[in-house]
Amino acid sequence: MKGYANFVIAQRKLIIGLIILVSLCFALNLLTLRVNSSPYFMAQEHESRIHELDIKQLFTNSGEQILVALKPHSGNPLDLTTVALVRSLTHQFEALTLTERIDTRTLDPLRFNREASIIVDRLMSAATHERAALVRQLRQLADQSQQGSNQIEPAIANVEYLLQPIIKVRSFASLENLTSNADELDIHPLLPEGELTNDMLERFQKELRDNPLFRGLLISDDEKVTTIQIEMSIPKDDNRNTVKLYEKVVEIVEKTDYAGQIFLAGNPVIDAQMAKSMERDNLVFFPFVLLLVSLILYLGFRTWSGVYVPLTIAGVTTLWTMGLMAALGIDQNIVTTILPVFLLTVAVADAIHFYSCFVSKELQHQSLSERLSYTLSTLSRPLVLTSITTLIGFIALAWTDIIFIYEFGLLMSAGVVFALIITFLLAPVLVLNVNVGSSKPQSIRNKFLENQLIGLVSAVLAHPLKALTLALVCLLGSGYALQFLRFEQENINNFAPDTVLRAHNTAMLEHFKGTIPIDIWIDTGQPGGIYEPELIRGIKRLETYLQSRQDIGYVLTPVDFLERMYDLLTHNGHQLPEGFDRQLIAQEILVYENENSQDIKHVIDDQHRHARLIVLGKSDAASFWGPILADIEARTPTGSQLEISGYGKVMFTNIEAVIKTNISSTVIALSLIALVMIVLFKSVTTGVIAVFPLVLTVLMNYACMSALGVAVDVGTTIIASIAFGIGIDYSIHFLAAIERKVKAGEKDLRKIMHATTRQVGLPIVINSLTLAVGFLVLLASNFLVLQLLGLFIAMTMLISAFNALVLIPLLYYLWHRKTTRFSEELAPPSAG
Repeated sequence: MKGYANFVIAQRKLIIGLIILVSLCFALNLLTLRVNSSPYFMAQEHESRIHELDIKQLFTNSGEQILVALKPHSGNPLDLTTVALVRSLTHQFEALTLTERIDTRTLDPLRFNREASIIVDRLMSAATHERAALVRQLRQLADQSQQGSNQIEPAIANVEYLLQPIIKVRSFASLENLTSNADELDIHPLLPEGELTNDMLERFQKELRDNPLFRGLLISDDEKVTTIQIEMSIPKDDNRNTVKLYEKVVEIVEKTDYAGQIFLAGNPVIDAQMAKSMERDNLVFFPFVLLLVSLILYLGFRTWSGVYVPLTIAGVTTLWTMGLMAALGIDQNIVTTILPVFLLTVAVADAIHFYSCFVSKELQHQSLSERLSYTLSTLSRPLVLTSITTLIGFIALAWTDIIFIYEFGLLMSAGVVFALIITFLLAPVLVLNVNVGSSKPQSIRNKFLENQLIGLVSAVLAHPLKALTLALVCLLGSGYALQFLRFEQENINNFAPDTVLRAHNTAMLEHFKGTIPIDIWIDTGQPGGIYEPELIRGIKRLETYLQSRQDIGYVLTPVDFLERMYDLLTHNGHQLPEGFDRQLIAQEILVYENENSQDIKHVIDDQHRHARLIVLGKSDAASFWGPILADIEARTPTGSQLEISGYGKVMFTNIEAVIKTNISSTVIALSLIALVMIVLFKSVTTGVIAVFPLVLTVLMNYACMSALGVAVDVGTTIIASIAFGIGIDYSIHFLAAIERKVKAGEKDLRKIMHATTRQVGLPIVINSLTLAVGFLVLLASNFLVLQLLGLFIAMTMLISAFNALVLIPLLYYLWHRKTTRFSEELAPPSAG
């Protein structure tokens, strides 16, 4: 290390230039960083996501939808004023496009030959109703081209939904109604075109009320609210365009002059509000964490060099990692939005120990070269070791189906490696400019805090058995509390009650029992399988169960259409006869198709093999949907297969993955870190001593969550791995310092513990406070998940540091006090 120290002193300009050059390259990548607020935490290859794509191909009305609800202050939503507004809004929503998102880069892949280029030029200026035909021509040309449609199809699909992001706008101004008169069926617009007379308005109102398929969604049961459903063609993972379309809907709504209230709900609304929250957090988190960490560093070291040295290293680490994230095409999502906070606080840790050692009073009379050489020699092993264990903690998160956590774990692992490299390259250069005169080291040490720490260790060693008993009681009590720990995943209630999302959703639930959808997909296994009477009875039983639940607001099934058709044909009521058979079912479906009624395709596919049930529930919580999904699966109609998808199922699937991730990452992190401790310290006992404070810390964290009723979710599930990965650093520095004292010939255990506490206690406290304060910045988020994550990680960092400072000297003392290695009388020395 002496040679490396001399190299750094001689080549400091070269090192700084190299770091600036690499930093500029990473900074340029940040220009392409994008935000993705999608709640779909699973990769597209996950089973639940595949089922969603299958349903979209089989049935209409299966895209993501924005619900626009209108509630007049007086009168009812079927009066002339509201009807006129619904018609106007429907036309405005139907005309929405995202053509401004189409650029040369988007169109170039479609110009694969001269004819295709001509079609592309026509496509951009064509009327809305002409675009579908032009897109079909492009696909045909792609099939015929040598390049193959598989290469061009994604580009065509992208342009297609940017040109036509709306599949259909459903309102009483756009839907058709099927009625019967004198044994004849008649399909016509529910709301007549043109100016409405009073007679026309009354007839429209009667038809709307008489058709049960419209109630509970198009019009509330209390007839106080009507809705407009905007079905989007935008893929669920294309969050940026989803948010852009939502913003255009909001712009139209805000310009509307209406004597009433307009509410917005649906999955895209959740996505958009999460995106806004993330963008705000990005602006708030980094400046706040810089300010607070700077304050802690200054209070700890009482010198400005103790601030800029660690922060410079942390800042470069953050820049490199975020630049790598953008270069890999990883979007900033609800989990990775906290990367800057984590990177800044974690990267500070190594620099704190490096700086503290370099300016220590033991080195105040040595030259810069000797001081730097000693610092590098003393800290190289513990710094590498702490980086390895921190890396293990984060990389353990990669064993998960939750793509957001997987990306977070890999990026934080890269950040840990960057932090180690930058510390060894840049920290030696930066500390060379630190004024380390004879009086300076004394002024940067907080003697009061140091004496308090030594007094704490003295008290513990004076009563070791009592201290150990107290630790074991905490361990057992925390372990007992685990049985009350809850796992949950929800998004809407993670926003404050006064936010637009919560306020509008609450207002919607006053009139509609559900806003969160699931799709139940039933496969009969053969074309025409829907005609089987027993299958229809099974679907009816499933529908009856769902309608019996107070928390389910809307259910639409094939049976509803069959009962409606039977009523139209026979006028015997909205129900099927007792002895209905295959012929009746087939005939009714055929009548719908002959009348060109498209709505039945929402629930029955073209082959009449698959059935779909559309369900809306009042909550997006995984605990809400869990028992409902189990009951649905238990009621699978005989002779069929049943699959469930949709937002509610996604949330439940997320929590299943959260539980799996929590267990796997905890076991992997603990096992690997314990193994590393045992191998590097060449002692099973030392390995156990190192990890025991961490195990107690994690259990205490979960006990607090359980006592406060806080559930483990996709955010807080990473706490255990982080606690192991970062918290072990305190144990490593303490045990490495003990090892150095032992190798130096010191045999008095109490003196060893006091000297070690004096050497590493203050850096550990400063480190833990810096981390805790950095993570507490997450409390500034509008999203409850991030607030809780920041609170409990901050608490974990403080508890972990306290446990390390108390339990490591205690356990080391208890294990070694009777060995021949430390055989002399151990009289307690003074705390000073």
